[in-house]
Amino acid sequence: MGEEDDHGWTTFRGRHRNRQGNNKCMTDIATARKHNKENNNFLTTYLFTDFPYSFGAKAMFNAFYHYGNIMEVVIPAKRDKGGRRFGFARFDRVPDPRKFEYDLDNIIIGRDKITVNLSRFHRPEKNTLSYDRSMERKGTRDKDQRTNNRPRPT
Repeated sequence: MGEEDDHGWTTFRGRHRNRQGNNKCMTDIATARKHNKENNNFLTTYLFTDFPYSFGAKAMFNAFYHYGNIMEVVIPAKRDKGGRRFGFARFDRVPDPRKFEYDLDNIIIGRDKITVNLSRFHRPEKNTLSYDRSMERKGTRDKDQRTNNRPRPT
């Protein structure tokens, strides 16, 4: 039996062992000083990936600053399915979003070429008509069910 330092306890490393402090759990955000959150009608959101790990939101904000009127860069703490970092860049008054996407997709930072795509979903701000939309869906569903359940004329 001899001397035991840990008195029968075994050391366990959990699934979150790769985290080093609280800095990996925080979303990184950089915004322009003139950014007005109330007027989001003219903003176009782009998703970007494959950027260097050493770059944060402020560095990406400065990289995008030379290409257009950037309002905000957000890099979530989450990763995509492949384990890569991603972020969102919001530009103001983009005349041709597809052409601008092509221009942004050709940005090279150091040895890395970043990938930029138009954001697939445009999420509205919180507390805006969510109740009304849910009521609309319920109303249209009921109406559709009533029209589909009618007997067909023979």
